[in-house]
Amino acid sequence: KIGIVDDHPANILALTNIINIQRGLFVAGTAATVPELLQLGIHYDLVLLDLSLSDNSRPANNIRKFTSQRIPVLIYTCGDQPHLIRESARAGAMGIVRKAEQPQKILAAIVSILRGEVAATIDWASAIEDDNEFISAALTDREMEVLALYASGETAERVARHLYISRE
Repeated sequence: KIGIVDDHPANILALTNIINIQRGLFVAGTAATVPELLQLGIHYDLVLLDLSLSDNSRPANNIRKFTSQRIPVLIYTCGDQPHLIRESARAGAMGIVRKAEQPQKILAAIVSILRGEVAATIDWASAIEDDNEFISAALTDREMEVLALYASGETAERVARHLYISRE
């Protein structure tokens, strides 16, 4: 069950059509804001979240509303605001996909996340690479170990199990 949060009806319609033709996936709810989607009372297996919504909500706050319910988030964006992509990564988004991507790449990202994998893209890597705070961060050995596992494509759950720590 996929949820979509986007304030452009045409984007919702296009995504719904792309997702619903994929066997085993269906859009269970759509809304223009995160509170509207949550009010539907559906537990989603994944939410596609537009990075910039007209209600001026922050991506990090929106992502945390879903991740606190153990609902993974895939950011769906034009990719024109790298600082918001970095904010989303820090808040726990499982991936990012551009609105201009081919439908099969959007579906591949969705399927990856549903399998518990990170849907890493060039846009995400580029945004993180330009993050001066991240580059200058003094990481402990344990933090570097966790980061190395993430960089290799491991999920938060698998990293936690491998290192005998909590996902949080």
